[in-house]
Parts: sequence; C-alpha cells; structure tokens
Amino acid sequence: MGVIVAIIGVCIPIVAILGNYVSEYQKAKLEAGNGIPSQKVLELEKKIDAVLAENHDLKKRLVNVEMIVTDESFQVALPPKNEEDELRVKIEELMKLKNKQ
Repeated sequence: MGVIVAIIGVCIPIVAILGNYVSEYQKAKLEAGNGIPSQKVLELEKKIDAVLAENHDLKKRLVNVEMIVTDESFQVALPPKNEEDELRVKIEELMKLKNKQ
C-alpha cells in the first residue's frame, strides 16, 4: 500500500508538468494561426455575419408583430367562433338591412 501512495505522489507532479506543457503548446499553436485554416475562418465569419443580419431582420419583424398585437385600434377580422355567433352575425346583418329600408 505504501508503494502505491509513493507512486501516486510522484505521478501527480509529472501530470501537472505535462499538462502545463501541453497547454502552452496549444496556446502557441493557436497564436501562430495553425489551429484553424484561414479559409475556414473567413467562411465562418461570413456565416456569422449572415446570421447576425437575419437576427436583426427578425427582431424588426417581431417589433412589428408586437405593435399589431398590442395596438387596440388594430382589429383582426376573425371568423365567428361557433354557430351561435354565426347566427348572431346574420341576424345583425338582417337588422341593418331592415333599418335601411
């Protein structure tokens, strides 16, 4: 048991040193620009720009829809909800015609 503890005690610093080395290597690799090809970066930047433009357009549309929905003067013409409503609408139309005569 004591040997296992000693081996683990020695392995921990070695792993920490190797981890630091790998981390530094990856940072240097990214700074040098070898991590991602420049063509791929340009393609991704174009896609990001397109998504941002679409997001901006959708925000404008959402504002317009919110204005329509919350504006009390704007009324959406909806069909009657059931037969009783249809009957009521027909009666009102007939009453209007009768009053015009």
